Amino acid sequence: SIMSSVWVSTVPVRVQVLFKSLDAGVLATGTANEYITIGSALYSVATAEALQNQAINSDSSPDIIVRINTGVINFHLDPNSLPSSSNIDLVTVMLHEFYHGLLFQGRGTYVTRGSTNVAGFSGAFTVFDTFLAVGNCTIPQLLNYNPTNLTIEVATAFTSGRLAFFSGSSIPLYNPPTYLPGSSVYHLNQPANSQDMCMSPSIPQGQAQRSICQEIKQLQQTILAGTKPTVDTCHPGELAKILASLGVASPTPSDNGDGSNNLSDGKILGLPKTTFFIICGCVGGVVVVVLIMSAMCVPMRRSKPQPQQIIVVASPDVDPTSGFLSPRGPGEFSSSQRFQSGRFFTPGGSGIPMVPQPGQVF
Repeated sequence: SIMSSVWVSTVPVRVQVLFKSLDAGVLATGTANEYITIGSALYSVATAEALQNQAINSDSSPDIIVRINTGVINFHLDPNSLPSSSNIDLVTVMLHEFYHGLLFQGRGTYVTRGSTNVAGFSGAFTVFDTFLAVGNCTIPQLLNYNPTNLTIEVATAFTSGRLAFFSGSSIPLYNPPTYLPGSSVYHLNQPANSQDMCMSPSIPQGQAQRSICQEIKQLQQTILAGTKPTVDTCHPGELAKILASLGVASPTPSDNGDGSNNLSDGKILGLPKTTFFIICGCVGGVVVVVLIMSAMCVPMRRSKPQPQQIIVVASPDVDPTSGFLSPRGPGEFSSSQRFQSGRFFTPGGSGIPMVPQPGQVF
């Protein structure tokens, strides 16, 4: 009942679980199956239903699609015990992907053109995008609220180390100096061994998160309350001044726009990379995951908005409607892949060596 205790809605959330072969280093992916426009922003269908207190799609249509990598053979499946030092906790992974399907999603894109890096939002903002900020300056303000613009200034913000979800107070987001598609922007800036690691971009073996951290609850409350982001606090061209006011020299965006995870050694966390996929175990895996997720559900009462049940439909042979975003892919993607939900949960993290800076967590 982990999700049922925190997600408040009169409409149940339907989750489709798929077992598929994914890239090496990827544990799972999670995305909304559909996006609804409310005002000038896009919302996941589950969030839109929670806001409008009514079902939008049919009962046969999932709200969230989660894909589990069949190449990962060391998942810990028991929700009532903790993983060993050599196993990946599946409950933690599922919580992570649920939140990518609910809230942690966006259209941020980062493109390298010659030696210049630019960034923007591929033609539209999600509600999460509207709260992206450096200080109290939301990133859409740097674009004059035009999501078709791609600018050096936004690329700098995405790699500044100071990007946050701002709703009166700042919730730090993962934004290392090298932009990493699938990891940057749409994760919390928490270390992988933190007690609040659920939405960090990586999960190590032997670690488990069986509760939803306060930062996620705060972010969720902001969006479900219909809160509007701050306005008229900055204008295009003012990012360097804002960073200086925070004691940060304005950085130059990294020339490495491909977001390579550098998994060339063929190993994940020092273990040999899986050379075959456990196809014969998919059916059994479906049953196990359904049992795990069933334990996370509570009966629904429709009298008022309340903690809502998560309904899991395991479908190993159905492809999701959204594109798959390679963690080693380029900085610009096809139209079917533009929702960079940050939905890659890799056991090794971003995979690139970084030197920790004061006030920044990698």
